Amino acid sequence: MKNYALVLTVSEFLQKSDNDIFRDLEKSFSALTGEKMNTQQAFAWKEAIPELKNVLKDLDKNIPMVFEYMLPMSSERIDLVLIGNSTYGKPTAIILELKGWRDSEKIFEYQSPEYQVLNYVGKLKFSHSASDLYNFIPCIWLYNMSPGRLDFRKVENVFWRAEYERFGNFLTSKIPRPPKKQDIEAFLNGYYTQTQRLLEAISQNFESLRRGSLDALCEVGFAPSEEQLQIIEEVIQSVKNGEKKICYLIEGQPGSGKTYLAILLLLEALKDYKNVPKGQNIAVLCYRNNRLINTLRKIFNQHENGLDTVFKYFSTGRNQGLAENNPSVGHFKLVIFDEAQRMSKENIRIGLQRGDVVVVFYDERQILNLEEEGTRENFLSIARELGVKVVEKNCAEYIEFKEVKDITISLKLCLINLRSLLFPN
Repeated sequence: MKNYALVLTVSEFLQKSDNDIFRDLEKSFSALTGEKMNTQQAFAWKEAIPELKNVLKDLDKNIPMVFEYMLPMSSERIDLVLIGNSTYGKPTAIILELKGWRDSEKIFEYQSPEYQVLNYVGKLKFSHSASDLYNFIPCIWLYNMSPGRLDFRKVENVFWRAEYERFGNFLTSKIPRPPKKQDIEAFLNGYYTQTQRLLEAISQNFESLRRGSLDALCEVGFAPSEEQLQIIEEVIQSVKNGEKKICYLIEGQPGSGKTYLAILLLLEALKDYKNVPKGQNIAVLCYRNNRLINTLRKIFNQHENGLDTVFKYFSTGRNQGLAENNPSVGHFKLVIFDEAQRMSKENIRIGLQRGDVVVVFYDERQILNLEEEGTRENFLSIARELGVKVVEKNCAEYIEFKEVKDITISLKLCLINLRSLLFPN
């Protein structure tokens, strides 16, 4: 499956009519996403195409333009990537965020373009198979906005309305020459892989990530019980021993600290890996709850954009979740599924094949509808079919706290779980 909607050289882009480019892009966008381009997206591209032609006329005509590039193992898409070689011959990708905003008030309605483009560059750096080959340069173009209407603190390459010459000169200085064919293919066909830089960043920020996750979950004063520490030690030992086809099936009621335990397990698995063979993915934590995963992503990205690449959805409904699509694409030493009672039987079947060691946190008493099939019986049955060994554990119903009253924190945890059930998004 392609990671992008459309690729044109600068020459092809300049020669085609605006309408032909848009029609090709609209058709290929639908093929990529399985959805029709919405009115807002269509309007934005119709505006951006002629603006881009004014900028690219002096760029090398063999430079490839990649439209709507989808980050591997993700539903996030980059508006436009321009691929070339630097003056020193280094393959370079300009990661371009296009905005048609006319006034700064729009910043309150949509994500900051600075956050978006840094997030894309971070994920490419930390989890793209061509990250060692490429230099990624973030760039923002607000083609309808006057200069200075917005402030950007971290991205220097920002261009404004009618700055065609300035923007064009920037591009020709960064990618004066076209890339080699094999370098283009390495980017276009890139896949998710956890890079050495990702593992080093996790290791360096381990304690602050742990504390930040703890605070975000409102579990102030929480400390894992002896039983829970034993679970972590046993799972980590299975990973270090190179065990395969083993599933830890862990049941826990609301308030048992399952979610924090899952995060701690993820961090423990990642922090000790210093030299990992290229292409070897260590660990990933999967959710279905939008609110929860977004909170955790913010915590991780506060340290460095792209660190949140270790969190994935296990189901999206569009074959982009880790427990969807082809189980042979994207394999890990350790895969952790939280809220696994929300999985369908097909999610379970694929999910159990995604890792050498799979950890499942579930509570079938929280199943809300017929689509949710994450029961003990289903996990055991499908594991038997796949030849996966199951080790059952129970997350203690009561957890230990320090320096706070048990009852206060217990109520907070109950409210968090209740809110997740009532408002999953």
